This record gives sequence, C-alpha cells and structure tokens, in this order.
Amino acid sequence: MEKEWYVVNTYSGHESKVKEKLEQRAISMGMQDNIFRVIIPETTEVEIKDGVKKEPFLKQVRNEMKLVKWPTWKEVLKNTIATIVLVIIVVVFFLLLNFALSYVKGVFA
Repeated sequence: MEKEWYVVNTYSGHESKVKEKLEQRAISMGMQDNIFRVIIPETTEVEIKDGVKKEPFLKQVRNEMKLVKWPTWKEVLKNTIATIVLVIIVVVFFLLLNFALSYVKGVFA
C-alpha cells in the first residue's frame, strides 16, 4: 500500500491534542500500519527570505511532498483506461438489468 499524506486543519494551540487523538484513534481502530507519522508545526516563528514570509510548517509539507512517489504518465494512462473500462462495464450491467426488470414487469403486469 502506498503512503499518502494529509493536512488536518485545527484550532491554534490544539495541535498537540489533535496529534495525540489521531494516534490514539489509529491504535483503537487497528490502523497503526496506515498512519505511520503525524507531524505538527514545531515553531511559530516566521522566516523572512527575500521579503517573503515563509512558515516553517510549510517547509515541512514541501519536504514531505518531495518524498511522494508520483506516478509516471504511463501509470496514469493505464489507470485511467482501466477506470473508464470498469465504468463502461458497470453501466452496461445496470442497463441490461434495467431492461430485464422492465421486461419482467411488463410480462407480469
């Protein structure tokens, strides 16, 4: 299973409590293998570089994004085609089911 990352918005000052609750919830639901790390902003200082303010947490997010394995175009194309084919099969199935039930309804009406 590939790892994904999520950002959770919380009230200022409650970050540690939210982290603790997420970790407790992962354990209680048996999902420790799915949630491998919860990070929170470590400082509230603002770095000013070239006249632009940068939050340290955003640096952490950017660094995490560098660790993400992005799919290749070949993988994207393969998965898109597979999804479209699956959707077409499901649509045809329900279309045939609709015709069959309409026929049965007409026979017994």
